[in-house]
Amino acid sequence: MNTLPAQKNRLHEIDILYALGAILVILGHSHPNDWTTFPGEWVEFIYSFHMPLFFGVAGFLLASSQSIDRLGYGKWLWQKALRLLTPYFILSVLALVPKYILEHRGFEGFTLQYLLSAFFVPRQNVWGHFWFLPVLFLLYGLFGLLRLAEKRWAKAWRYAVQSALLALLLALHFLKPGILWLGIQDVCDFAVYFLAGYMLFDAYGKQCKDLPVLAHVFISIVLLTASICIFKIWPASIYWNFLVSFLMLACCWEIGQLLKNCKTKRLDFIASFAFTFYIYSWPAQGIAEQLCSRLHMPWYATTPLMFAIGLLCPAAIIWLYRKYTFLHGRFAGLVLGIRR
Repeated sequence: MNTLPAQKNRLHEIDILYALGAILVILGHSHPNDWTTFPGEWVEFIYSFHMPLFFGVAGFLLASSQSIDRLGYGKWLWQKALRLLTPYFILSVLALVPKYILEHRGFEGFTLQYLLSAFFVPRQNVWGHFWFLPVLFLLYGLFGLLRLAEKRWAKAWRYAVQSALLALLLALHFLKPGILWLGIQDVCDFAVYFLAGYMLFDAYGKQCKDLPVLAHVFISIVLLTASICIFKIWPASIYWNFLVSFLMLACCWEIGQLLKNCKTKRLDFIASFAFTFYIYSWPAQGIAEQLCSRLHMPWYATTPLMFAIGLLCPAAIIWLYRKYTFLHGRFAGLVLGIRR
């Protein structure tokens, strides 16, 4: 039985961006742990915009979604909690003890404080890359309230509130309050991108006639070139990084516009199972990196191998899920990041 996620009434270019974000995350994780053994500047460049892209797409999808209106805020948020926090806690519990023993050669330091931080400080989670799951849940909770409130507001009042909120979130992004518990620091860091995607949905519905293909190609090249030049020429700072992030988000948007009328079977597949790729690529890549390190493989062999493993492992999990019906229960789908 080939079980696929239910088709959603959403724009193809957004699915392309979702898939592109997953591929960028996997590529950004494809490097040796020893940063002195490879030219890691390209990884830092990817890191400047791959998660902003993810949160921007999430904001766009929230603005376009009808499920919050259909289900009501409470039930909608509960479904988000199940989808995002089930893999976060279940996989963390399963890996907690084995991973700690491997890293510390025993149980020394395995305290209550460590346990609490492992689950409630997302950046210190058992699986470090899982930090985005509780952060995304908190952003959904906050912006879900905004979505409900806007239904009662006049258009002018809605734009005024969004503008004021944008100014506030920009300030929080640059101030970066150092509250690690519950991922508050990351919420403050990425909320501005979530809001940008949220606001883009309304603006996109009013856009003029689409540009010619060559125009999208030209704009993409200009944005990419400008981003790389700024990244390489100017000294790293939070302000330059922010500019690079938004230029690259605009570049990715243009790529989505360029491909939206094309058949993108593989990208559509990744977009349909994006959470599975986000969640299960990194553990597979971590194992591959350890093997490559023990074999003393150079970075130019390690990187493509880790990238391939990061794509193939989630794809294999999806294949097994679709092939074996006993995995089609709700719990298995939640743990595997697959919508039923």
